Amino acid sequence: MKYKDFNDILTIMSKQTEYSNAFINKCELLFKAIRENNPISTCIEKMKDAQSSADPDPGPMNSTTWFEPLWFVYYMFFAIHNPKIEEYINMKQLSSNNNGNEDAHTDAAAHILKNMLRRRANTSTLVFQLYTYANIRKGSVTYIYPAKATATTTAATTATTTATTTPPQQNILKSITSNHLLTAAVVINKIYTDQRVSIETIYNIYIADISKQYSTQILLPRNSSTIKLSNIKYRRKDIILLALVCYMKIDEIDINTKGIFISATKEEITAQQTALNPTSTPTPTPTPTPYDEKYKYLLT
Repeated sequence: MKYKDFNDILTIMSKQTEYSNAFINKCELLFKAIRENNPISTCIEKMKDAQSSADPDPGPMNSTTWFEPLWFVYYMFFAIHNPKIEEYINMKQLSSNNNGNEDAHTDAAAHILKNMLRRRANTSTLVFQLYTYANIRKGSVTYIYPAKATATTTAATTATTTATTTPPQQNILKSITSNHLLTAAVVINKIYTDQRVSIETIYNIYIADISKQYSTQILLPRNSSTIKLSNIKYRRKDIILLALVCYMKIDEIDINTKGIFISATKEEITAQQTALNPTSTPTPTPTPTPYDEKYKYLLT
């Protein structure tokens, strides 16, 4: 593989990235603030509150930890309906890295949050429900595929024995094709946890499978022929893969393809405004969206 050495480093890094319940709950509250159209300054406060829980031992604040809540919220709730935001977040993080200070990171986060607020109606909890089932609740597969028998011969006895192992990538493809996404999510989590097969390998196999199924050009969250998975700054490659699997199940009319983004003003970043749709008691459970009802059949 062309990026083998770099991907090995990413694999080691991603293995250390297990989110705590505190981090996930705080990210849910950030998403709730976005859905309720809270001011950007309020969203930034909630984002910063989640940052400290992004890693068990985060050490000094850095750009990776800084953007972790934004990436998580994006892939959990926005990605399958707003693929263009992925490139925007990546660009803003790369740009703020060049400046290397907290003010630059805050400005970049504000611009990202403003555009999330503009697209708050184009969200769903499908990816989050799958992630929760596989990673938090440690759910089991909902469908077991018959193992494929393969004949092998031992050199010592020349006796033929039968192996009944099925590669994990085949289980994922079968689960996706049959709309058993809970099973797909469990297998992806197992691959991420065991590290026996890299997520990048599974991702490339899935992209190749997609290309075989569609004769016309399809809109992927990124140009898969030029942008490698390792170029996306988010560390959790398994979550990126899970979001892509869900994205490919969404109807075209439910995907916002607009690539126009608006920058946040300094006043919006610092002003303390009253939320347009406040609630008295914040709850971490995301409110269902119309898309959740439409695509609930995928949660099998």
